[in-house]
Amino acid sequence: MLDILELEHPRFTSLLCDYSDSEKITINPSIHTILWFARENKATFPYQDVVRLYHKTGKHFVPEYFLELLNIARKECAKLNSEEIGQVTRFLNVLLDKYDGTYDYRSYLALELLNMPDDQTEIKAYAEAQSHIDRMTLLLTADLLKFELGGLETEKNFRHQLPERTLVEKRCAMALKAVTPYVQRAKLSYISSEHVIKSAKHFIVAVEQRKTHSDEQMLMTTNLPVYLIHDEYMFIRILQTFEYTFSWIAVGLRAAIEACTDSPSQTSILVESCEKKIKEAIGFFHLLSSMRAESFKVFRAYTEGASAIQSRNYKRIESLCRQPDEDRLNSIAYGSVPEVQEKLLAQPNNLDLSLSQAQQSGHFDRNDFGEVKQAMKSFATTLKRWKQTHYGLAMKMLGEGSGTGYTEGTPYLAFVKDIPVFETQLDE
Repeated sequence: MLDILELEHPRFTSLLCDYSDSEKITINPSIHTILWFARENKATFPYQDVVRLYHKTGKHFVPEYFLELLNIARKECAKLNSEEIGQVTRFLNVLLDKYDGTYDYRSYLALELLNMPDDQTEIKAYAEAQSHIDRMTLLLTADLLKFELGGLETEKNFRHQLPERTLVEKRCAMALKAVTPYVQRAKLSYISSEHVIKSAKHFIVAVEQRKTHSDEQMLMTTNLPVYLIHDEYMFIRILQTFEYTFSWIAVGLRAAIEACTDSPSQTSILVESCEKKIKEAIGFFHLLSSMRAESFKVFRAYTEGASAIQSRNYKRIESLCRQPDEDRLNSIAYGSVPEVQEKLLAQPNNLDLSLSQAQQSGHFDRNDFGEVKQAMKSFATTLKRWKQTHYGLAMKMLGEGSGTGYTEGTPYLAFVKDIPVFETQLDE
């Protein structure tokens, strides 16, 4: 363990780190605690201290010596086998993405730590999708608002470009409006005040009363901005909300495809349910539009390599509606999600194809076919609205500039927004 001991230094051995002083950086997570945990698994991993360090500097600027320490701890964790060690290792992978050269959209948003459904999730799980989405959306929104309110405490706040009170009030109002359907379904009660900041505080308290220890840890470990710009925290939380919702919509579309074999009415219900989830999530785009372009331009300089073009969940939705055209399937859009691309090349499975097969086999009569097509048409309209809203926001933030993750930015989004959702003729 000599290589580990060589990294130790007296000024880096304090357990807690104080980052309230914006002029003086004192980064002191406990090296001893991290090493003790990694070697013997007899201590609790110092999640809070590590997160504080990352928040103090921004992920892009974490000191090299500390990244090396975390990497050593990860190697030690690989020698052990327990559920807790597995959780720590996943967290370390997110922390070390830039160090490893694996930084991308998924690691930027810490999606591996959000417990989202994937292609292996059984479609029967979709019956509980709405409650999962509601719960996660409430947690992420409350955490976002808590951070926004913290931006009003300017005296000991080390972040840059803090929002004016009027902007915080605007964001509170927009967030509470966007989260309303989730609040209603979850039967969450909180006191609504004529003062929006008071309402936001009451909402936060109501959500926190339902939080578990696991929720606390999830929230603490899944927002690691690359820099110190205030608005980036909100940016990350809203993108996580989108990704979580999209992950369940993909499960719903898979269920709709399976229902095509024997239940046209169930197919329609499932497609309508997926559309509703997109429609509600669009409300958070309005909140995201309050992000200041000047703030975005600063922190995006350190997000190179991470782009929404790498979203697996969006590609799953797109390709579950219809098989992508050959040019798109072979483009960087799908090349950036190779596991989705490979599956589509090997065995395409989508609603367009299933509907055609059901009609040819006689499973659907004319009325059934019309009912499903109407649900698909409405879904397509809402998804196009999503794409148009995304494009409009990108134009506000980027203009004609290039995107992150080596993408073309708004020209790419302009092209994508016009791609038909389905090949099936829905107006006939």
